[in-house]
Amino acid sequence: MPCGTDTAAYPVEMILQAYGACLTIGYAMNAAVRGINLDDIQVELEGEIDLPGTTLFFR
Repeated sequence: MPCGTDTAAYPVEMILQAYGACLTIGYAMNAAVRGINLDDIQVELEGEIDLPGTTLFFR
């Protein structure tokens, strides 16, 4: 069971956000090198939290 007040992102959410930013930058840079003009980039990521699996590390 997670602890805290649920006022911030879980570490998994932070990793997904960083990965999404990395993908977006990579897409934009590759498009620029190829001379492709992008009006918009949208990246949607989804992940799962395996709490029973992570609790083993804290024993």
